[in-house]
Amino acid sequence: MTAVSVFVTLLVGVMLHLPAVMNAAVGKSIGSARVGNGIFWCVAACAGAVIGWNGLTDGTLLRLGGAPLWLLSAGGIGAVLIFAVAVLIPQIGAGNYKVISALGAVVGGLVISHFGLMGTPQSSITAVRLVGAALMALGASLAVMGKIPFARKRA
Repeated sequence: MTAVSVFVTLLVGVMLHLPAVMNAAVGKSIGSARVGNGIFWCVAACAGAVIGWNGLTDGTLLRLGGAPLWLLSAGGIGAVLIFAVAVLIPQIGAGNYKVISALGAVVGGLVISHFGLMGTPQSSITAVRLVGAALMALGASLAVMGKIPFARKRA
């Protein structure tokens, strides 16, 4: 892992939810999260086609037959997720969404890595990693609710 890859990953993390927030704002401004989401995916499909065609080499599409069909559902899953974000952000706020979804991403990443799902490098869940996830959950709770979870109110 190089410093450049860590920096670029951090930058991607900062920008990760920007399209979702923008999509939510479009849906809110036109009065329909569904239509805003549809527009988002039309633009995304055009951009994806341009990026994909620029990376096309001989035989690329022929190798697609070797990929499990269920993996191709990723685009549909992405569409459902972005639609959910377009609905959730106006309800809970962009900051709360980012914090809660980051926690969900850590939990999901731990599970995916633990089992080495979909060909990812396997990395077992350890006590240290669980403590890290618990600390993140506490931090997420503080960021979202502004209070310590399960703390008793003083009289």
